[in-house]
Amino acid sequence: MALHAVLKQEAQVILFADPSQNLYGRDFEIPSDVFDGMLPYPFQLMHNCRNSLEIAQWLNNRFDYASVPAPNLHAANELVKEHVWKNIDEQTVQLAKAWEALKERGVKAEQLAILSPYRPENSGGIRTLENAFEGEPFVTSTINSYKGLQSPFVFLVDMNTGAFASREDLWYVGATRATVGLQTFAKIET
Repeated sequence: MALHAVLKQEAQVILFADPSQNLYGRDFEIPSDVFDGMLPYPFQLMHNCRNSLEIAQWLNNRFDYASVPAPNLHAANELVKEHVWKNIDEQTVQLAKAWEALKERGVKAEQLAILSPYRPENSGGIRTLENAFEGEPFVTSTINSYKGLQSPFVFLVDMNTGAFASREDLWYVGATRATVGLQTFAKIET
């Protein structure tokens, strides 16, 4: 069993925590008592190893707290695409074109996660793609529910459609779920 080594007296304790992804706004405290006899302070994650080079660079430019791309991080030759729209019909057209372009390049529906600040049944972006491409097995989820998971391609939909959907932590967590390609779909004020 993988955890068997942790049960030993001399086991090493490694705790990963990212305060930038505290979506629920709950107070938390690092349980320092488990670090008895070890270094009393955490080490900050310095390099992004999850995302492609293009996504890692975009994150680093967009968020002050994002880690820099790891040395030798591989490029996916897939630039981050930021779509903006004024009404839901514009987002609908943009989403359909974006999915068709990926599909033409051989991307499968199961490789795409469509993430929204809202539940799928309340998400204009998710409902649009599901209706337009009925039967395609897209992964659909709220950003909160998808935290900790990843997908090669991510569409962040319904962004900036209200105070909740404009939260920086939602943007950050949603964007960091993509490992190869990221496209964002955000409302702009008219």
